[in-house]
Amino acid sequence: MARTGRFLAIVAVVLIAGCGGDSGSADGADEPDSDATVSTVGSTAATDTTQPADTRSDAPDYSDVDWATVDLTTIDWANIDMSQVDFAAIQQNPTAEKLSEETRNLITSRINPGSATLTIGDLSWDFDGFICAFGHEGTQSDEYSFSSDARGQHEGVRVQMQLDIRDESGEGRYEGSGVTPSVYIRDIEDFENPSIHYEMTEATTVDIGRNDVRVEGTFDDVLTDGPDGLSGTLEATCGDMSRR
Repeated sequence: MARTGRFLAIVAVVLIAGCGGDSGSADGADEPDSDATVSTVGSTAATDTTQPADTRSDAPDYSDVDWATVDLTTIDWANIDMSQVDFAAIQQNPTAEKLSEETRNLITSRINPGSATLTIGDLSWDFDGFICAFGHEGTQSDEYSFSSDARGQHEGVRVQMQLDIRDESGEGRYEGSGVTPSVYIRDIEDFENPSIHYEMTEATTVDIGRNDVRVEGTFDDVLTDGPDGLSGTLEATCGDMSRR
C-alpha cells in the first residue's frame, strides 16, 4: 500500500488488536479482503450490506473525547455515532482490555466499513469496504491531504483501488492549483503479469464531504494499447474507521 498505507493497514485491525483479539500484520499483507464484484454497467449490483452511520439527533456526542485515555467501558456503544470514534487512539487505551466479549461484538457489528463503486467505461467494480484518511494529520504525510484504500476479489484475483490527493503546500486542500488527485485500480495478486490496471489521468470533479466521496475523470488502461481517455467515476462512503 503506497504512501499513507501504513496507517490504513493499521486502522483496519486496530479494534481487534486493542480489544485483545487476533490481529493482522501491520503492513496489511495478511488482512482479509473485502468483497468486490465486477459487472457491466446496467447489470444488477451486489447487495449492499453496509450499515449507515448513525445520524440521529439524540445520538450521544463524544466528539471531545480523548480516545486514548477515556474509560471505554463507560461509552454508550449501542447508540454512539461510530464515525466519532478514533480507532487509532483506542489501540493505546489500556481500558480496552476491560471490554466484555459482548461489548466487543456489539462494537464490531455497528462499524460501517464503508463502500465504493468505481466505474470505468462499461465496467464497474463494487467494494464493501473503503477506509479514508483526511487531511495531513490523518494521512500522516506532509504531501498527501487525502488517502483511501479498498481491496477485494475480481474474478478470483486480489485487487486494490485507491484514491490519493496530493497537496504539497501543506494546506490540506482537495482541489485547486498544485493539487493532484489520483485514482487507480490494479491487480495485487501478480505484480509481474497483472490482469488489471487502470489509472486516472485527469480529474474533472473532486467532491469530498465528511463521509461521501465522488471523483470524475478520465482513465487509461495501462495494460493495453487501446484508446485512452475512458470516462470514469468513483462514488464512495468512507468507513467509520477512517481517520480525520
